[in-house]
Amino acid sequence: PSSAQPPVGEGRDEGDAFSGREFEGIDISDNVQLGDIMLRAARAAVWQEGDTQRVLLSGDVQVKLGVYEFSAARATVWLEELGVTEHDENISVYQVAVFFDRVSDPVGEAGISQHGDRLLATGLLGGNVSMRADVLTLGRADDGFLIESEHRLARFLTRLTEPETTVEEPTAVAHSDTTGEGGIAPGMSRPYEPDSALSRAAPSALPPAQRLPAIFARRGLVTISAGEPTLVRGDEENAVIVTGGVVVAYTDTRGGQNLQISAERAVMFLAPGPLTDMFRSSADAVRGIYLEGDAVATDGRYTLRGPRMYYDMQENQAYVVDAVFSTYDERRGIPLYVRARTLKQEASNKFTATGARLATSAFFEPHFAVGASTITVTRTAAGEGGNRRPGTYIEAEDLTMRGAGVPFFYWPSFSGDVENIPLKEISASNSSGDGFALKTTWDFFGLTGLEPPEGLGANLLLDMYFDRGFAAGTELNWGNDDSFGEALIYGIFNDQGTDRLTSGAELEQDGDTRGVLLGEHRWRLDEQWTMSFEGAYISDEAFIDSFFERDAESRREFTNAAYLKYLDGNAAFSMLAKGAVNDFTPNEYLLQSQGYTVNKLPEIGYFRIADDLFPTDWPGLLTYSSEYRASRLALNMNEPLVREFGFDTPTRSLAAFGLPPDQSLEEALRLRGLSEEDVLRFDTRHELAMTADWGPVRINPFLVGRFTAYDSSFEEFTPDNDESMRYWAAAGTRFSTSLQHVDDSVDSRLLDLHRIRHILEPNMTVWASGANIDQNDLPVYDERVESLADGAAVKLGLDQTWQTKRGGEGQWRNVDVFKLRTDLVYSSADADLESPIRRFYDFRPEYSKLGDHASADGAWQVTDAFGLTGMTIYDFEISQPAMTAIGGTIQHDPDFTTFGELRYINARDITLVNFGATYQLTRKYSLGADFSYDTDEGSFQGVGGHVRRRFPDGTVVVSVRHDEIAEDTTIGVMFEPVALRTQGVDLNRLRRPR
Repeated sequence: PSSAQPPVGEGRDEGDAFSGREFEGIDISDNVQLGDIMLRAARAAVWQEGDTQRVLLSGDVQVKLGVYEFSAARATVWLEELGVTEHDENISVYQVAVFFDRVSDPVGEAGISQHGDRLLATGLLGGNVSMRADVLTLGRADDGFLIESEHRLARFLTRLTEPETTVEEPTAVAHSDTTGEGGIAPGMSRPYEPDSALSRAAPSALPPAQRLPAIFARRGLVTISAGEPTLVRGDEENAVIVTGGVVVAYTDTRGGQNLQISAERAVMFLAPGPLTDMFRSSADAVRGIYLEGDAVATDGRYTLRGPRMYYDMQENQAYVVDAVFSTYDERRGIPLYVRARTLKQEASNKFTATGARLATSAFFEPHFAVGASTITVTRTAAGEGGNRRPGTYIEAEDLTMRGAGVPFFYWPSFSGDVENIPLKEISASNSSGDGFALKTTWDFFGLTGLEPPEGLGANLLLDMYFDRGFAAGTELNWGNDDSFGEALIYGIFNDQGTDRLTSGAELEQDGDTRGVLLGEHRWRLDEQWTMSFEGAYISDEAFIDSFFERDAESRREFTNAAYLKYLDGNAAFSMLAKGAVNDFTPNEYLLQSQGYTVNKLPEIGYFRIADDLFPTDWPGLLTYSSEYRASRLALNMNEPLVREFGFDTPTRSLAAFGLPPDQSLEEALRLRGLSEEDVLRFDTRHELAMTADWGPVRINPFLVGRFTAYDSSFEEFTPDNDESMRYWAAAGTRFSTSLQHVDDSVDSRLLDLHRIRHILEPNMTVWASGANIDQNDLPVYDERVESLADGAAVKLGLDQTWQTKRGGEGQWRNVDVFKLRTDLVYSSADADLESPIRRFYDFRPEYSKLGDHASADGAWQVTDAFGLTGMTIYDFEISQPAMTAIGGTIQHDPDFTTFGELRYINARDITLVNFGATYQLTRKYSLGADFSYDTDEGSFQGVGGHVRRRFPDGTVVVSVRHDEIAEDTTIGVMFEPVALRTQGVDLNRLRRPR
């Protein structure tokens, strides 16, 4: 509770002093402006004082009050909610005060910025309040800065309530008080007011400081702190000569701008006439300042260094020879350095250098730099020049990219944000299969000098495979609040190389142009409607496997589709048009499972989930779910021969498809009676489910009915079947309960166990189904429509969780230390055996892969740094495990992690052991290695490792990988400049050829 005194008229006498702990009923302003309040810091303490919310922020403090942003070391915040705005009852109004320690405006420029050792900002804002802190504590903090801040607010409130000292408040969103005594007075840094008449004036009416921020204002003050000053008088000019060290300080008495210059020697040129103070003069009386000997100038946002420096006060310009200019780009979070033979400062935010090099490192010889005959650097604040974000903008001529001082690329000109500097990434690799390759990523707009449209990003991929040919492509991404999209175009011209595929096959190329084109766009029409588009074209069946191996293994289906969806509560409506341009699929899991894809032109669906039939009398007792689909379907078979996918020997092709290498999947599927003719299908599913409790046991009986009609009876596929309509029904019941036991006696420091809660959740499902058409008599267009399990099954399950407390006194937290799920499934003799790996799915048993089996899945968090997980499926039909996997990770310390995994698949008689480690050797170096060992073959399938070296300018990665199956060894080197990280598209990981 606050001990602050109440306002006058509510128990506080007029002469009582303010405590500064809360606002005490005082309105600090009557002008409300829309804008959010955002607080960010490493640490925050939060407590309440009366009606005022108090916060003490410390460590990397970032505060945003409406359109104004502040950075500080510490800050004290007072926040009080006063109600809602007049125009919108959903927008709350907050009275706020913030007292800063060592504050600056990270994006502001002269005339609109705030900075100083202490600053009090107050305002009245209508909007949202948010706070984020790495460490949050509750309760009032014991801090000397907090006491100082409360004294400061108390003085401010006192001045507001004393009529003889009351100062008229500005109409800005937030106002600042730098006088130390409260109120607005000469010497404050008054913010630019977006809603003022000044901001609405024509550009020519704006003061020069806002059109092009000047280095010096006429009202400024120049002071000298000198070692040995000498005054030289003249008829046309006076001069002050200083040796033995000098510091020149310039202060804009109204704009708040400060500039400090230090050097070994200096000469200050003054207007002629009497001189009352040799150490202090108004800026309009100073004609120029010459400095030499390690001259350094800074205003807190940039720093200039050079052996000689001259400030022309009359022309408002500065000149430096052999200059080093440094600043910090807040948006990218990186430093920028420009070294130049000569540098001219034309405004407080604009610098032009000749004979220059741009780098992100302070080293005299940076590892990576951009050279230019001329470079102009302009720092732009948010909202300035039509820019929504602050930025650092570059204009350069005759650019040369330099690595370790050696130029390796030339471009005539560049203009744009520092984000758009052309080179994004460069890598080199040498493979026994592909030979030597040089790969680069460039920013398109940086390379062309074009202004990027809002929300559009574009990268150029320029690669050279010395044994294969030249390759190029582009990555695009675009978006706004309602939509976003991505695209990738990549191809190799006149390919003369050899494809080394995952099967181990080698396919010779004879000069064809090959490539891939992918794109997708998602559009949110309103709160319920969304629309998606995607497209894919691939030149040939081996391209993805050769250049994008991981995506051939695990990417979602490459397809062309348009999808419209409506979602409202538990109801959904969808329309899908989907088809393939290519006569093959590069997805390995589709290729080796069904061997085809399915065109849907179109498919319309409507779905309702769990409609409550008695929401008033018996809520949740009985629910009804329904689905409807109407589709026009056609199979899209793989026409190329099996050998063209890389299965070019009988051993490989028979293992993968059961076919000889010179046969196509299309031919094999046609022999089975499948065709690519269009089929019309209507499918509907209905489920009635009840939920009831019988003592501690929850019972969930359910009934399911499904009807599917086709315009074909598939006589060629199943000659004995002439049915074109399938009736399928199922019934079942789920039983579940929960038990738990707490053992307070458990306490083991070795296993980090402190008290154990054991939760047991036994469950059982009894289920049976039947249909007039067996699932094997229908071609499968959708696994979840045609491939429905028939028969009966019983599943007995037990889910167990062991919980403990970890963290220590004052930091205890609950941890699931061990979780184990076990299932035992028995199926009827007439159940179809669809897969050698059995699985039972409780939520819809018809999707299960039936067969007698037992399964177990477990995870053990041994300690916070050591975790184990494992699973196994035991098949009673063959009395052997069908699949087993176990793995774990150990984080030995924050810099060293190891991992391992064993995986066994009985159907393929394969046992693989994967293991590896990552190690942060030093702050600059990290190492990593991974291995895949085939215990049946007695050899390593894959071995890889990398060394990562961080430089101030970027990161270099050296990697080595050997693929035993493809008999391919690759050595690669990649360099990514820290300032130029690529913002490539995702497209489910398909970004860059391996």
